[in-house]
Amino acid sequence: DDGARNALAMIAPRRQHAKEIVDGRTLRASSAGIVGDIRVRPGQLVTPGAPIMKISPSADLSVVVLMPGFDRPRLEVGMTVQIDLPGYHKRREEAVIDAIGSQVIGPEEARKSVGDPIGDALPITGTVVIVRAHLTARTFEADGREYAFHDGMLGKAEVKVDHESLLRMLLPGKAE
Repeated sequence: DDGARNALAMIAPRRQHAKEIVDGRTLRASSAGIVGDIRVRPGQLVTPGAPIMKISPSADLSVVVLMPGFDRPRLEVGMTVQIDLPGYHKRREEAVIDAIGSQVIGPEEARKSVGDPIGDALPITGTVVIVRAHLTARTFEADGREYAFHDGMLGKAEVKVDHESLLRMLLPGKAE
């Protein structure tokens, strides 16, 4: 009927205007993935271009490890990283190295690479190399409970880069 058509024609511009307002207040991800490390709170103003969250492209959880710079030549993709999580008794988690930085960098550059707010919390002394690894599980168990890993968790990491028999260490001498 003509009355309904005229009413819809009058409402259409208001609907379009309301849709533009909603779109202007809606944040859309630049890619599909799993959301983590949300850096804003409800009601907080956001500035254009400021990071508000991290989106991981896959379900794999990644770890950034700062290894001593002098170990760079001994590190290889595929090595296992042992991670101690402070506050969880006798629990070590494993990650597998996916990428190793090509440069040995200083503390300030390492903090910039890790980014805010985690970089500020890191006690970095000396040169480091940035290593990226993936965790072998999405959760970990401690004290009989299961916990999920979360972006920003800190831990201590170790990589076995060299091995030598205890006897050879105690009795250095000629090689066999």
